[in-house]
Amino acid sequence: MADFANKALLSYYHYKNIIYSHQLKLDSAEYFSEQLRRYDRLSYNNYGNLKFIQAKFQEAEDSYETARENDDYVEKSIKEFDYMQSAIKIFQNELSSSKSIVENSIKNLGTAPGFGWNNIALSRAYYYSGDLKKSKEYRDKAANFKEIHVGSTWGEVAYDRNTLLFKYLYHKKSMNEITFRDKSYWYKPKKLYDLSKHHFKQENAHLLLTSELSADPERFIGYYNVFASENNIFFDEIWELIKYFNSDYFIKIFKDKLQEDERDRVHKYFNYFIAQFHLEEGDYDLAIQEFESVLEDNFLDETNEKLLIARVNEGLSKAYAEKDNTIAANDNLMAFYMNFPQLVPYSDLKMKFNLEVMNSSLTPEQEDIIEELKDCNIEWVENDLNWPTLKVNITKDDKNFSVDYQVEVANDIKFEGNLNLKDIEHPGQLIAFRAFGIELE
Repeated sequence: MADFANKALLSYYHYKNIIYSHQLKLDSAEYFSEQLRRYDRLSYNNYGNLKFIQAKFQEAEDSYETARENDDYVEKSIKEFDYMQSAIKIFQNELSSSKSIVENSIKNLGTAPGFGWNNIALSRAYYYSGDLKKSKEYRDKAANFKEIHVGSTWGEVAYDRNTLLFKYLYHKKSMNEITFRDKSYWYKPKKLYDLSKHHFKQENAHLLLTSELSADPERFIGYYNVFASENNIFFDEIWELIKYFNSDYFIKIFKDKLQEDERDRVHKYFNYFIAQFHLEEGDYDLAIQEFESVLEDNFLDETNEKLLIARVNEGLSKAYAEKDNTIAANDNLMAFYMNFPQLVPYSDLKMKFNLEVMNSSLTPEQEDIIEELKDCNIEWVENDLNWPTLKVNITKDDKNFSVDYQVEVANDIKFEGNLNLKDIEHPGQLIAFRAFGIELE
C-alpha cells in the first residue's frame, strides 16, 4: 500500500512539473523538480527543457548530458535531449558537435521512432552550416518518413510544421546562394529561371506556414513566448515565421512580455524581435536602440548565444548602413562574420576580403578559377587590414588541381585547408564558401 501511495505521489509530482513548465510557472516547476530529485525520479530530459525555456543553456546542456548518460537507447523513441542539445550547439556555433550528437542518436536508434525528428535536427544543423543541399536531403528524409510519436509529447502537427519550415528556408536561402555565387546573375537566363522557381516555391511554403500558424491557438504559448516546453522551433526560425506579419501587433506583444514575463534571460530575445520589426518598418533609430540593448543585457551569454549575437550584429550593420554610419556598419558586419560566418553569404550583406594569390604566375585554367572566385558577391579590397585576408595557392598534381587556402584576421588564422578540385564544378565558388567556413561538395 505504501509503495502504491509513493508511486501515485511521484506520478503527481511528475505531471505537476510538466504542467507548471508548460505554464511558465517556474518556481512551482522547480519545486516539483526538486521533490522528484529527492526520490531519484527526476527526468533530466524534462529538467533540461525547464532550463532551456529560461535560456539557461549551459544548465540545460548539462542536464541533457546526464539524460543521455542515463539512457541506454533500448527504448526506441525520440530522444528529446539529443534534438535539444543539438540546437544548443547551433546557438554556440559548434556545428560539428550539433551534427555528431544527432548522427550518434541515429546510429543508436536506427529507423525506429525518433528517426524523423533526428533528420529534422540534422537538416537544421546543415542549414546553419551553410550546406543547403545536405539540409534539403535530411529534410526530405524526415518528410518521407512516417514518424510515430512515442515517448514524447511532440506530435504530428509540430513535426509537419518543422518539415515545411525547412522546405521554406531551403528555397528562400537558395535564392541568396544563387546571387552569392555570381554577382552577374541578372544577365544569365538560367539563373533568373532558378531564382523565380525558388521564389514561387518559397512563397507557397510560406503561405502554408503562416496559415497554419494563424489557426494554431497554441501559438501564443509556443511561439510568442520564444522558448516554451512544447516548442521545438527556435528563435531564429520563429522570426522567419512571423517577420511578414503586422509589425505594430508584434511589437506590442513583445513589449507586453518584457513587462510580464519573469524569465530575465529571455527578455533580450523580446528586445531582439522588437528591433527586427523596427528594422523592417524602416525605424532605424529605434531598431538600433533595441539591438544595442540586447548586446548590453546583463544575462547575455557570449558562449551559448553566438547565434543571437550574430543576428544582432547583422541587424545593426543594416540599420547603421541606412543611417550612413559606415564605420558602425562595417564594425558590425565584421562582428557578424566573426561570430557566425556561415550565415553571411546567405544574408543581404556583402562581406569584404583582401585577396592574395600566392602563385607567382597562373595558367589560363588557374586564372579562370581566380576569376570565378572574384565574380562571387564579395567586395574585394586591397591592403585593408580592417578586413580578413583570403590567401589562395593553386597547385597541380598530375592532371588535378588543388587549392591551399587560408583566411587571416588580425594575424590569426580563422580558416585554412586544402580543396581538391578533381571532378568539381565551379571551384572558384567553392573557394569563396570556404572563406566563410562552409565546406560544400
